[in-house]
Amino acid sequence: MKPLCMLGAGLVGALLGAAAWVAVVYFANIEAGIIAILVGVLAGFGVSFGARGAAGTLGGVIALGCALIGLLVGKLALVSIIVGPMAVGGVHEEEAISYVADVVAREYEAEGKPVSWPRGSSPDGRYQEADYPADVWAEAETRWNAYGEGERERYMGNPMLIDKEYIVTFIADDVVMEYEEAGRALNWPPGADQDFLMSGADYPEDVWAEAWSRWEAMTPEERIAHEDGLFDAGGLALIMLSVFLFSFSLWDVLWFGLAGVAAWRIGSGAERGS
Repeated sequence: MKPLCMLGAGLVGALLGAAAWVAVVYFANIEAGIIAILVGVLAGFGVSFGARGAAGTLGGVIALGCALIGLLVGKLALVSIIVGPMAVGGVHEEEAISYVADVVAREYEAEGKPVSWPRGSSPDGRYQEADYPADVWAEAETRWNAYGEGERERYMGNPMLIDKEYIVTFIADDVVMEYEEAGRALNWPPGADQDFLMSGADYPEDVWAEAWSRWEAMTPEERIAHEDGLFDAGGLALIMLSVFLFSFSLWDVLWFGLAGVAAWRIGSGAERGS
């Protein structure tokens, strides 16, 4: 029974830590990856509590497993904050404009224009005006106001439709498959990760040119049909998975590693013995 108690208490601790991590990122709008360490700490204490004493190596293993589950749940919850609004009815206007601002910022950076992000601004939590440079937000508002009322309503219902470059990546994926099946050589950009293709810069130039040409050749009705096909239930699941995988960085390796060490030391009792 003791291993089951350790597992149950460890999972409770890990999930409480994950909830705290997500809450800080969501409500404070700051990147707080270091709080992920709390997942490991609480998982370790949970296992220690369930063991009613020194748990040894088994406790360390259980705590480490619970911490990993909590970390993955927390990361998935953060991704759902980004993708989730498309499945539950959309976002408010300011958040929709933030998607336009993301496009503007990317264009500025590609053009070599300086983009001075406000202190505390995080790629995982930019949903309001205060998260963006003033010039970026002003341009985003100008573009937003230029949309027709119907367009604004549609974009508030699904703000990911705003980023046409991202939409065209799905066409580019089809082009890549066609070229590969035809035996055509692909000249991928240096450093491109073929598992995480999120913008035009990630693709070979000829692939992107062909994808964009196909997009421009579509009628407005065909574009809407293409977009609607991407964001049905299956499409949203695939997008959530791609965003989830793409969201991992070297910082996550650090925080997850420290969380795992904390879980192991506390759960096994090594922390008390040191």
